Amino acid sequence: MFNEIPMSTEHSKKDAERIHTRRRAEERLGRPIGKHQYQVLNQKLQEKDPAQVRFLWRTSNTRAVYAVKMDGEWLPVAYNKRTKQAITILPLNVLDRYLHILGDEYVVRD
Repeated sequence: MFNEIPMSTEHSKKDAERIHTRRRAEERLGRPIGKHQYQVLNQKLQEKDPAQVRFLWRTSNTRAVYAVKMDGEWLPVAYNKRTKQAITILPLNVLDRYLHILGDEYVVRD
């Protein structure tokens, strides 16, 4: 679905991050995330409500990885605090080593 979006040099950094995140969501979750879901994801990351978002690790001064609860499922999401948006969805098995942070709400995947 998102493979139809051509990557050109005319995209801004924010556009590139949005396109990349939506492509990775479809690849790794097996379903696309729409424009509204992407906006909700970014809003949750900006608000950082502990019931919906848990910090996992920092990758640089401007980027960190969070577990974000979307539709009852925890998703590992890399976030760019400079552009204030998600930059990718990581493979779901990344969360398996963070049970101590996610608690009983997370189910380990086989």
